[in-house]
Amino acid sequence: MAHSRLTDAKYKNWVTFGRAIQITRNGVETIIQNAADKYHTSLLATLPNNVPTWKSHLENAHRSRDKRKISWSNSDDTQWLIVGASWEIAKIFMAPLGPRKLDAVNAKTTDISGLLNVLEWSPRGTNGMFNTGVDLSKIAAARSARNVWAHAPLLRVSDADKVDAFASLTSLLQDPELNGDKHVQDAIMELNSLSHTCLAVIEEKELELFVQLRRELGQDIVSLGSDLKDEVGANIEQIKDQMKGLDEFVKKSELQDDLKTFEKKINHLEDSTNSRLEHLEKAISESPQISCDVSKS
Repeated sequence: MAHSRLTDAKYKNWVTFGRAIQITRNGVETIIQNAADKYHTSLLATLPNNVPTWKSHLENAHRSRDKRKISWSNSDDTQWLIVGASWEIAKIFMAPLGPRKLDAVNAKTTDISGLLNVLEWSPRGTNGMFNTGVDLSKIAAARSARNVWAHAPLLRVSDADKVDAFASLTSLLQDPELNGDKHVQDAIMELNSLSHTCLAVIEEKELELFVQLRRELGQDIVSLGSDLKDEVGANIEQIKDQMKGLDEFVKKSELQDDLKTFEKKINHLEDSTNSRLEHLEKAISESPQISCDVSKS
């Protein structure tokens, strides 16, 4: 059955906008993962193998002015001294993840908000995660674009907001810190193509975006609980209204069954991936060749 949403220009804008956010997130994923890996390797090579020293170093390295807001709870410090556990360090440079911290095991499993946080709050310079770092105004603009999409009333976005979002996301990817990476370059090309053609068949992406939106709104609630309203760009009542509106929209569009089936597939894939990662991490931690000797001073 055809539904009015499929001919609603502002809803199509919302879906296209959401796809642009996905493309941007996917584009920066590899360069951020590589930077985190390199940074962690440098810490293993230069810092004494004890957690208190690492914590002191990371506190100083964190670019937040308010050190009380550093998200230590995101990270498992028992993993810090193990080769291959770079994302436990990267998560310190994110806003509080709440229960999602167990799912965010690498850049691939981290949403765009978390990746933008790493770009903003991780150390820069010779011994940092990045060199000069991404222009903070570009990070702020990309975050604002994400918030416009996530908090759009009735999942509808104006042409002007969509155009602004594409400009902000493209500007982020074109930053000199990022644009030398092939995945980033590909994302710029894909964004450019999408901005001119939009999505030919929106049904191909809308279920995926519904799942993404639910998760990101849940993460917004966690961030609001940690006094990060400026980053979220909404209050808790607005977020709850958005969640309620999403559920009503799905019901009205007769997509409940399709969405449940899609979520089961996504959860199955994530459980399978997490299981493989857990086995890999266990193998790494049990290997004397690649595990650090914690008795070293």
